[in-house]
Amino acid sequence: ETGKADRVGFRFEDGKKVRFFKSTGKTI
Repeated sequence: ETGKADRVGFRFEDGKKVRFFKSTGKTI
């Protein structure tokens, strides 16, 4: 979204692995 490469993290929500942008916290 920002045009630069965002670092992406993984976390588990409701037993599912969810990817999110570490810079914004938005889930993908």
